[in-house]
Amino acid sequence: MEDQQLEKALELFKDFLRGLEGASRESETYRKARKFIEEFPRPFTTVERQELSALMRKAFGLPKDSDPSTEPFASLIPKVGWLHDYYKYTLRSEPPAVFHFMSALTVLGATLGRSVYFDKGFYRVYPNIATVLIAPTGRCRKTSATNVSLQLARAVGVNVLSERLTPEALVEGLGGSEQATGLVYAPELAVFLG
Repeated sequence: MEDQQLEKALELFKDFLRGLEGASRESETYRKARKFIEEFPRPFTTVERQELSALMRKAFGLPKDSDPSTEPFASLIPKVGWLHDYYKYTLRSEPPAVFHFMSALTVLGATLGRSVYFDKGFYRVYPNIATVLIAPTGRCRKTSATNVSLQLARAVGVNVLSERLTPEALVEGLGGSEQATGLVYAPELAVFLG
């Protein structure tokens, strides 16, 4: 029953957008349309995202290269560089852009290891990034987002430690490298911390 109500609400929203041509991006209508998209209780399929993007662009006169239907987070993505390319590569997949972006940042930090740092005088700051993706099970495709980035990490030789890690296994996994760096991947945080 709930799924049918969601589908009906989405169709009504699309019909609403079809009748809006030429509305202002500064209007309350635009803010409410964005809010509807941002708070929709399930991820959009690729087809739904494409259709909503086209409808939003037409309704509010947005630039052709914008993707207003999917992620409010998209405006924070760098406009050039590897993170931008990664965002574009994962744009049409189900997980939210923020999950892909944080997974990419985490892998980037693990790849850089201790070879890059900010010198703060008395200490150094390394790009160690700890990321926890939180969403209801099956809703936002957390594993799908992490699988893409983990595949890249493994391809460039990052020491990926996963499965059930005991303290001993963690020490053994990190002990084999000169700088003792790696990426800990724990699909279920409760199991990892347990």
